[in-house]
Amino acid sequence: MGYRKVHLCLLGLGMLFLGYAGTVQATDRVSVRETAPLSPAVISRTGFSWWRDFARERRYFRQEALHCVMGQHERACWAGLSAQLRRRAWEGWTPQREICIGVQRDAYRYWHDLAKYAALSGRARISDQNRKVLRPIDRRLQRVERDLRSMADVGRCPENGP
Repeated sequence: MGYRKVHLCLLGLGMLFLGYAGTVQATDRVSVRETAPLSPAVISRTGFSWWRDFARERRYFRQEALHCVMGQHERACWAGLSAQLRRRAWEGWTPQREICIGVQRDAYRYWHDLAKYAALSGRARISDQNRKVLRPIDRRLQRVERDLRSMADVGRCPENGP
């Protein structure tokens, strides 16, 4: 009993510290981006690059999800896919001055929400309740794609961020 309490306490402290560290990093990144304006050429080039990479990664993860649906080890496959998506979300949240903060934030939320959905799919069959989770994910996907295309075409950040 004592070991379990100590283990839970350490786990709680670790989660608290990691959550705090992530918040500090995110605010530091925002302040760095706000100090220097981006040139239209840089925004356009970065928007096109991100849009191309985003589409390629979506195709890859879609194929992985189909593999999970068809496979015999469905639960383990969905758990692995969820871990990959979470890793992808964090990799996309690195400090990059060339990308608009609003677009980067939406892309991070899209990958993170998709990871949550993959974890949910691995636990149970997809029901109507689970499908309601897909609506905001789909809207965020459309917004990210629209904003990346806008960055590539116009060369300026969309209205949802600097």
